[in-house]
Amino acid sequence: MEIFMRNIPHTVDDIQLTFALEPVLHEPTFSRHITTGGPMNFKVFLFPDKRHHRYLHSGCGTLTLPSEIVGQEFLQQFAHNVPPFRRFRIENRQILFQLSNRPPRADVLGEIQLLPYRDPQAIRDEKDRLASLVSEVGLTDVQFMWQCRDYSLSTEWKWNSEDGPDLQPEVHPTVERPPTSESDIGLDYIIKNMQFDLDFHDILGEVSDVRGYKLKFQPQTRRIVVKESNILKGRMIIMRYSRIEAVEIDVSEKSLIFYLTAEPSYEKVKSKATSMPWMMLLNGILESAPESPREKLISINDQHALVAPYTWNVIRLVCDTSKDINEFRRMAEVENIYIHDRTLTIVNLGRFAPSVLEELEAWLSTLSWDVAFQCKQLYTNMLLDPVELLSLRPNISDLINACGSDHVSEVLRQFGLKLGQLWDDDGDGDRTFEQCFTEAASDILQSGRRQQLESDDKARLYRCLHVTFTPSRMTLTGPFPDTSNRILRQYPNNHDDFLRVSWTDEDGLQFRFDRREINGPNFIEKRVGKVLKNGFTLCGRKFKFLAYSQSALRQYTVWFVHPFTDSNGHKITAETIRKSIGTDWSKESELMRCPARYAARLSQAFTATESSVYAEQGEMSRIPDIERNDFCFSDGNGLVSQEMADGIQDALVRNSGRKSRSLRTPSCFQIRIQGAKGVINIDPTLKGRQILLRPSMVKFEKIDHTDIEIARSFDKPIRFFLNRPLVMILGGLGVEEDVFLQLQADAVDKTNEAAKSLKGAADLLEAHGMGTAFALPSTFIQLQKLGIKLEPSITPEGFRDTFIDRCLKFAIHHVLREIKFKTRIPVADCWKLVGIVDTYNILEEDQIYACIVHGEGISRQYLKGKISISKSPTIHPGDVQIANAIGEPPAGSPLLRLVNCVVFSQRGDRPLPNKLSGSDLDGDEYDLITLPALHPTPVDPGKYSSTPRLRLDRQCNIDDVADFVSNYIINDMLGLVSINFLLIADRKGIFHGDCEKLASLHSWAVDFPKNGIPVPPEEIPYPEVAVKPDWYRPEIVGMSRREEAEYYASQSIIGKMFREIKLPDLSDDTPKAHRRRRRGSAEHGLESGFAALSLESLSLNDAISSPLHRKLTSHVDLSHTEEMFRAISGLFDHFSAELEHIGYSCSLSKNGARRLTEEELLTGTITAKTTQPRIRKDNMASMREATTILVQRALKELEGSQNDTISEWASRSWMAWKVSLVKKRMFGARGFGYMALRAIFEAIKAMEQD
Repeated sequence: MEIFMRNIPHTVDDIQLTFALEPVLHEPTFSRHITTGGPMNFKVFLFPDKRHHRYLHSGCGTLTLPSEIVGQEFLQQFAHNVPPFRRFRIENRQILFQLSNRPPRADVLGEIQLLPYRDPQAIRDEKDRLASLVSEVGLTDVQFMWQCRDYSLSTEWKWNSEDGPDLQPEVHPTVERPPTSESDIGLDYIIKNMQFDLDFHDILGEVSDVRGYKLKFQPQTRRIVVKESNILKGRMIIMRYSRIEAVEIDVSEKSLIFYLTAEPSYEKVKSKATSMPWMMLLNGILESAPESPREKLISINDQHALVAPYTWNVIRLVCDTSKDINEFRRMAEVENIYIHDRTLTIVNLGRFAPSVLEELEAWLSTLSWDVAFQCKQLYTNMLLDPVELLSLRPNISDLINACGSDHVSEVLRQFGLKLGQLWDDDGDGDRTFEQCFTEAASDILQSGRRQQLESDDKARLYRCLHVTFTPSRMTLTGPFPDTSNRILRQYPNNHDDFLRVSWTDEDGLQFRFDRREINGPNFIEKRVGKVLKNGFTLCGRKFKFLAYSQSALRQYTVWFVHPFTDSNGHKITAETIRKSIGTDWSKESELMRCPARYAARLSQAFTATESSVYAEQGEMSRIPDIERNDFCFSDGNGLVSQEMADGIQDALVRNSGRKSRSLRTPSCFQIRIQGAKGVINIDPTLKGRQILLRPSMVKFEKIDHTDIEIARSFDKPIRFFLNRPLVMILGGLGVEEDVFLQLQADAVDKTNEAAKSLKGAADLLEAHGMGTAFALPSTFIQLQKLGIKLEPSITPEGFRDTFIDRCLKFAIHHVLREIKFKTRIPVADCWKLVGIVDTYNILEEDQIYACIVHGEGISRQYLKGKISISKSPTIHPGDVQIANAIGEPPAGSPLLRLVNCVVFSQRGDRPLPNKLSGSDLDGDEYDLITLPALHPTPVDPGKYSSTPRLRLDRQCNIDDVADFVSNYIINDMLGLVSINFLLIADRKGIFHGDCEKLASLHSWAVDFPKNGIPVPPEEIPYPEVAVKPDWYRPEIVGMSRREEAEYYASQSIIGKMFREIKLPDLSDDTPKAHRRRRRGSAEHGLESGFAALSLESLSLNDAISSPLHRKLTSHVDLSHTEEMFRAISGLFDHFSAELEHIGYSCSLSKNGARRLTEEELLTGTITAKTTQPRIRKDNMASMREATTILVQRALKELEGSQNDTISEWASRSWMAWKVSLVKKRMFGARGFGYMALRAIFEAIKAMEQD
């Protein structure tokens, strides 16, 4: 309720009045009506004094109370002249209350209902704190520095504020027509036509002659802004608190030095004053003129653009006076920014002078591409400066002449790792970058290793080169082995001519713009659209935009290609590749009028796939879809014979190069063939080699390409996990809260117990898909079978040490973090399975069939009875339905051959998959919940009609596709729609009208990448209150008090579950990001220490080696040769270097300040906090894929060729284990050891089965 107040003393502000009302409103008389606990919240607002502009307020205001009953009780006591009438006085004046003639503002009412009462003194303190930060620090110079190896700072660029005004006020000419009436004669006419002796340009000169800069704290947005003092210019440098690693003050030079972990932002304010009549410049209006959205800049100006990519991490600000230094120091202390006083050496070395950069680029353009890319990577990633790199030109040239570019590119990759080690603070400072180069060359040339793919690898892998554009710089990574695609396999000798290109913000996260503050579309067009349309030059090679895959588009990543000549002598360009993907695209008139749809067709060829077998003439045919009532019951689902499926599986085994890969043929494969895509499942009634495609699978014709490409084989069931949207839907459909809370409590207990035994640790890792690259779950089980226990290593049977402790801590933290922030909770005997159609028409309407098989020789589990079925993400109440699982079919049924998938009926008016978020059968996976307590009362499913499609009045071209990519980055609303649904449902419930609208917009947002029309931002409903539920809080720490007050204790089930989880503290187990120093290496000298170790001096009495040795010697002779030792040592060196590369490239720290730990790489998690968990999820996926490929290739080396015996396999694996012990203090040794254990146990299994 809102109550109107008047007769308020002008000297009393809102906080004083709140103080005075607090004891009254917190009396039991009023607080008894509040059930949320804690003191009752209320809001005082005083109307501004718009009439006189002399007082704090007008003497009137409003008091907003949380409910009608409280408001009525208050008015009964204070607003009626009927006993027992109470008076409320402040400063001897009685405040008069009455019911307001308007309802309370929804956002104000919502906030006081949701947020706890806040002590007015805390509010006063916060206001005082903000008031103490309004001062501006005067600056005379802004300099961008390069940190030299002797700790001096080289001034590489100065911001010259005299480079001319960026914003020119509009000069209004004489009015072209005289006024036609008195009403036309106004101020604007008078000002435009007044004659002055002063010339406009004289006035402009006076205004624009202001020099210097100002530094200002912006505590509410937690950033420091450096802006030009000249009000006609609007450029500024923005340094977020989170990006400031350290600040140093050189008092003698009156300078501030900022060390940053990510580049600052550059922006420009465009004031409406520039379009005002120039007369108003003289009336003091310019400073207070309203502002339009700020422009985000790539750099301050064109000159700065040359050095901005390299000199961003050290910025020096020279203050006007010592008073400015002291004022900055005072405000920094208020904001808890630590300052270190230091005397600095400032030099001017010109490391990034235009002539130096030109010389460097000219040299790079003469080198082979692989060498040039590595050289460019060294200085774009700020490991070397251009002068240092040029000084190595003779060394690099000599190496190229001596051993070829392949070896030199690998030397340069190793060199980059050693340079990264020089950043440590704790080093001895004796090593030079020249010595690092010599060491790298020696390491590579002695081992003879090169990062190259074997011929059988090329069916599934390629060497990925990656370029990332941030707002002001470009970084390079790679090459790394990654899953291949159709186009890359088409040009096996030209992989280096393809680049993956991404765009991120300064922190390596996805772009986020508040359109009211930043002109995001304009910036995206400049930074993304320009590169897409014009291409870019790298090391003298011109790269042009090619296409993208659908999954990569969601990560703002696309493909570029450099023109090349293929093995047949044909000139290949981006255009020729696009034309080769399908038939003559120009004949597809409707397709070619929609850029997004055309690009979606191209994207099929860029999906990550493995090659398998070719369908010969007569082996591939078409069958009709199952259609009824305008629905397709077989949408995206074809068939394959058992013989053809076995051939596909055999090919995948051959491609892996592993003798130990499972030979069991899955029931289903997700495929790409010709222009078709979807899922094929085995039909036991088909004879010979057959593959049957349906029209719904065929997106375009490509007759000459019959390779069956495998995007995924569904060889094992996936465990089901709850998630936030599903919990919100199920809770809204009647599932009891206690069910969720108990499931979560059980999951937490099981997680915390996991560290007590090898079996518990293995179960935890297996259940959550962790440690899979190194096969930690199965390795732990095998260790337990040897009698080894998860006890401290000081015990005879224990192998637990600090490394294992951290691995388990990281795994437990990962699981609990997923539970807390995603409500990701496992539910026993529930599954996520790919969907297919019942081709045989056996199942009745709403019946399903599902059979779970975990592995060879394991009994089948048939699902029977009522099943809750859905497909994530769920956003409509009808996205969860109840189906009937038939259990085990009768003997001879063709359904018996189908395992680890869910089979849907083809009967009924509407396909069940379509009822579940509008899904189909081209690879969608469905959640099957068998637990009756989680079965809701279902409601009618949503209606998922087709969304609008962008249609041009002409055929599109690749520039139109480029425009669509930019448009997608600007208007990707899927995440916003999803989170707004949860935010509104948290208070209003899932059946609220706004939630229903968001459900319909969600399907529109999902289809945006294919149809090209974004969800209109103005159509998206928002919560009516600005405050958000506590479960929406970011996981990062260091929020301001104002930010802390923006979250309320959610009373929804996900809020209650969120508050139950306490994450373990990892502060003592994770390395801190360190200041980037250019000398010293904490790891230097370790190798020389290892040189003294030998296999003969190695003790094998530890808890693992002793029983393992006994086990192996019962099967094989473990004697070794010196040649074997050298070979395995070389394998370790390669493994360690590649693992370290993965650690740097997949870290959330994009400036090399923090490498992933070996424990993170081993368990498959990233412990760092982030404001965008999706980026961490993507990085974890990349890390897991890269480590899986690395481990598989190492295992392949140990396994040997098809002609090698199992005994030789076991001997090499045992040698690898011993090498890991010899080099146990080196990075990668523990991972290499667990890889060796995996190989040993696989060899033992093969020997026992032989």
